[in-house]
Parts: sequence; structure tokens; C-alpha cells
Amino acid sequence: MNKAQIKVVWNRRNEKIEENAQAAIHIYVYKKPDIRKYIHTGIFVTKDQFCDDKGKIVKHNRNVELNRIISEKIRSIEDYEFSLLQNGKELSSDTLDFFINNEKNPGISFLDYYSKEILGRDYKHGTYKELNYTLNVLKEYKEKIRFDEIDYNFVVGFDDYLVKNGLKLNTRSKHHGHINKFLNLASLQKVYKGDNPYKIFKIKKIKGDRVNLSVSELQAIEQLEIMPIYNEVIFVRKLFLFSCYTGLRFSD
Repeated sequence: MNKAQIKVVWNRRNEKIEENAQAAIHIYVYKKPDIRKYIHTGIFVTKDQFCDDKGKIVKHNRNVELNRIISEKIRSIEDYEFSLLQNGKELSSDTLDFFINNEKNPGISFLDYYSKEILGRDYKHGTYKELNYTLNVLKEYKEKIRFDEIDYNFVVGFDDYLVKNGLKLNTRSKHHGHINKFLNLASLQKVYKGDNPYKIFKIKKIKGDRVNLSVSELQAIEQLEIMPIYNEVIFVRKLFLFSCYTGLRFSD
């Protein structure tokens, strides 16, 4: 895949202007077959304050600051193109227009939304722990995730990441279930207006082969002698036996 070519230009229409008049600086993005886009930086300088060869502002009392602003804009375009490539997409005229509009009106962060929702709702400790685990895994996968990035390719890429990290089918299914849960919630709240990729992407759990302890085995654990210095082990045993005999989670 060919990467976009990016260049900084002054007076892009090559208009005739007075000797000391200012003209706008644009970032020119070019990529075959359909991208020929000039992006306004909002910066105006005179002809002698711009070096065409270097694409830099010179002889200006704020040249360092202005060049940094331009460099950051270019870097944001390059980062956006890289994120598209990671998700099996390419920079096109449409995706570049979307990015430019999104920069003016930044997309809502899915990670921020997810975090606020799990903190703002009265989840039981165990449920909160599981939801927060998914949030941390998402952050490890990608530091910033906007709602508009979450499509089928994103979900497949995330699942591949889970597989590479050795997560079993049921654990992967749980993570996907949590993401789906908050996409549906965001859709109801009119925060998320995209097509939920989980309408297409499906992952099923497999029935686990659990082995239950017998009554005699529980009694053996209960009667096991543990030295008093291991107070923490004794306490954990009490919690475990409490759960076994009552059917309640000790976290409840």
C-alpha cells in the first residue's frame, strides 16, 4: 500500500500579491488515485518568511512555535493513516475528509465512555472487576479508541490480539460481550450511531469441564492443620469454605 505524500506549501494558488503581503500556509496531502487535498493551517506569513525547499517558516519571531504546530498537524495525519492501515483500511479522500471534520469536532472516546459507565453504575465488586479487566485489555491493545473506529475489522483485530496473548475462547467471549454491552448502551443513549459489528461478529463459549469437590474433600480442607503464623492462608480457607457451604460469593 502506498503512503500519502505530505508537503507544506505557501500561497498554494500562486496568486500575485504585494511584496510584503501575507499568504496562507497549507498542508498538501497527495495519494493516487483520488487524494489531492489542501488543509488550511490557519497560519499566514510573507514570502520571505517561508522556505519552499524545507517547507519551514523562517525569519519569523514565532517560527519555532508555528513550525511545531504544522509538524503536529502532519503527525496527526500520519498517525491517522497508520491507524487505518492497522485496521485493514487505506487513507482515501473520504477518510481524510472524515479525519479533518473529526479534528474540528473530535470523536467521542469509547474508552472514556466505558470507564465513566462502569464507575457511574452500582455494579457488584466482582462484576466491576471483570468489566474493568476488559477496559485494561482494550487500553493495552490501543491507547485511544474512538467510537467511529469500532467496526468489524477492529473487532477481528482485537480478537487476534487476544489469541496471540494466549486467552482462551471463553475469556475472549467475555471481553467481546462486555464491549458489545456498552456499544448497545451507547446506541440507546444516542452516543454511538454506527453499526454494531457484533451483529456480524459472533464468538461462542464452550461448556467448561468443571470438577466439583466432594464432601469428604471439603472436610479434609477444613481439618487440615495450618500453622498459626500463616494467618492469611487460614483466612482464605475460611472464605473458601464459606462460599462452598453457603453457595454465596464471599465478595457479596
